[in-house]
Amino acid sequence: MSNLDPGLFEYVPENDFIDAFNRFGRGANFTVAARERLFEYYNDLAYEIGNMIEFDVIAICGEWSEFEPLELFRYFPELAAGLDVYEAFNYLREAEQEELIEEHELEAEGGGCDLDGFPVSEIIEFHMTEDEVKDFLHDALSETLFDAGCFYVEDEETWLVPSHAGL
Repeated sequence: MSNLDPGLFEYVPENDFIDAFNRFGRGANFTVAARERLFEYYNDLAYEIGNMIEFDVIAICGEWSEFEPLELFRYFPELAAGLDVYEAFNYLREAEQEELIEEHELEAEGGGCDLDGFPVSEIIEFHMTEDEVKDFLHDALSETLFDAGCFYVEDEETWLVPSHAGL
């Protein structure tokens, strides 16, 4: 998005903004709820800077990506470095915890579970249900993602990530 030389501008209503992605063959890039969130973002930004913003569907598609939590985790594996393996373990149901301990022989002396050095990615990829992944990654990564300029799309339980996020 950039400010243009003086010329003709017109306000783009939310429905036109949402529909434009389909007209440009980019409807699959974002869910409707994500497009609504992007409209809100750009509309608020225009008011904040006191200037109109060029509406460019292609540029928006290059600037933003929408990810489901597990996709986000896979696309940005470095996010796992900041995750606590014990916190991830606590999101598992009891039966899944027992299965993980048994499968990987993680039980320490005294009956405790020693997860030190165990890859949190394995818990997420192979032991969590889809809902557990969503809950865990939302809770564990929200602050990091918000700090990076990402937006949570509540209706879809997805994340909008700007290309400059540096995750």
